[in-house]
Amino acid sequence: MKSIVIIMAGLWISWHYTDLYSDQTLFNMVAPLGVLIFGASLAVWLVLKMGSGGRGSRSDGYSGDSGGFFDGDSGGGDGGGD
Repeated sequence: MKSIVIIMAGLWISWHYTDLYSDQTLFNMVAPLGVLIFGASLAVWLVLKMGSGGRGSRSDGYSGDSGGFFDGDSGGGDGGGD
């Protein structure tokens, strides 16, 4: 809970001080960069809090299903020749 408070406070403060037409670097470069960083942090926090989203039933993020790139049949023949 503390992390969302810090993220929202940082996002609000960065948004408040953002002025793209300012002559000061703090307002026209650092604050918009803060908005970008805190916005991305908020997006990551929301995705992590939503869970797996139906991809798997386990809470650790591993669905346990096969079908990865190296799993199963490669689609090639049996290797024998006739």
